Amino acid sequence: MKNKLITAYSMNSINDTWDSDSSHVAANNTVYMVYEPLTFPSVEIDNAGVRYPAANDLMPRLAASWENLDNAKKWRIHLRKNVINQYGHELTADDVVWSWLRTYELRRVGRWRSRRVAGVFESSDIIQKDKYTIDFILNRPNEFFPQYLSFSTNVIVDSIEARKHINEDDPWAVKWLEKNPAGWGAFRLAEQGNNQIRLQANETYWAGQSPIEEIIQIGVQNRDEGLALLRNGEVNCLMNLYPEELQEFSSQSNIQTNLVRSNHSKLEFDYMAAPFDDLNVRQAIAYGLPYERIIEEAYMGFAQRSTSPILSVSSGYSNAYAPYETNIEKAKLLMAKSKYPEGISTELFIDPTNESIRFAEIAQSSLKEIGIELTISNLNWPEPLQNGRPPMWFHSDCGHALTEPIYDLCHDFDPPMGILGGLFIRNDNFVEKITAIKNASLSNKAHMYAEIQKDIIDFTPCVFIAENQTGWAIHKSVDPWIYTEHNLGLNATVWSTHRNQMNT
Repeated sequence: MKNKLITAYSMNSINDTWDSDSSHVAANNTVYMVYEPLTFPSVEIDNAGVRYPAANDLMPRLAASWENLDNAKKWRIHLRKNVINQYGHELTADDVVWSWLRTYELRRVGRWRSRRVAGVFESSDIIQKDKYTIDFILNRPNEFFPQYLSFSTNVIVDSIEARKHINEDDPWAVKWLEKNPAGWGAFRLAEQGNNQIRLQANETYWAGQSPIEEIIQIGVQNRDEGLALLRNGEVNCLMNLYPEELQEFSSQSNIQTNLVRSNHSKLEFDYMAAPFDDLNVRQAIAYGLPYERIIEEAYMGFAQRSTSPILSVSSGYSNAYAPYETNIEKAKLLMAKSKYPEGISTELFIDPTNESIRFAEIAQSSLKEIGIELTISNLNWPEPLQNGRPPMWFHSDCGHALTEPIYDLCHDFDPPMGILGGLFIRNDNFVEKITAIKNASLSNKAHMYAEIQKDIIDFTPCVFIAENQTGWAIHKSVDPWIYTEHNLGLNATVWSTHRNQMNT
């Protein structure tokens, strides 16, 4: 199976749509196999062999180059020329403008990212200069704007082909694009049905036809079924693995495992209600958790400590404001100062993954030492809202889709309404400060990033636990092209990871 890649996803992902700004889109990394973005983060490997995104070193994809024309408030994008897709259509600036206009008109997550975070306030701020050139006018300086050209929610659609399928009730060809991806990616959809997706190499791909002739994604009912398929050789690739799965496949001589920096985890509090409206209690927990033990036991070593609302791979990150190291005596003093000197009993909600269960057991035993008794319950969204917001929950997979400080802050502390099934608590003070950073001059941003990291950590709305790792298990017989920069489907898991893709 050298020239064929066969992998497993949940049945839901296999049957979902291809409209990349839909809430029911096929697996995010699958989108990048058929749609090529304008830019894409480079992938590097650290000294421990872990792949991570180097978003400041963007790769030109459909965009050949870009220019900062007005102190990061205006960006000019130059497209590659002679990029032809499966329909025989050449990529032009008209496709880019139409695709971004579509994103704004559909009013989904892509509009939030483009407008609220990136700074392109109106679709009219996207201006076609000529056949291969587009200007993006921002309402504030954003030195990271070219990174926003990587998002799958703003993929570039073949507007000529899509326009053939519009009508009065569907002016943006939503129905057709749900089942017919029309882009300029390395692969094209050959078949979707009978519980599988089959992609074929695109012979017109601008970077040259892939030696991987076919990609097949098989739908599984649960994670165990997907793992069994790799064990018995029915698939030759699995992505987004958990620690125990990485351990298992790394010992097999015919399988190559690759470590990938995944996302991050937090222990979240309902700080609007007792007992976590008491800062002393929140900070006591932050001092009471055994971080080294959590990394080694809950994550089996496949993680590093998280210390900030800005990720360690993002510009502006600092660990200088993270005071929380394990200190049981300090945790006990804080509990004694709190409104609950005799201790508390509360409930910790978790996703029912082995990793989350291990974390919960460690937290339960450790926090008992400082007078906090935990009952562990499964978190089944959106059920917690029906019974009131959970007092405390382990957000085990916060899968960021970009690595720059404003997006880190907006994603976790000023997200779209309704995110996380209503579990998110909006803090107007943080939102105001994030907005001020977005609007600040470039010279003022650095110290503002430092200040907001300190402010959030001091307030302790959550405890930052880990920047966790995932990885790939791929049969060694598969053509090594899959590890190159042109396999965006695999490389997308380095910066936009959702480890539950085999779950139902």
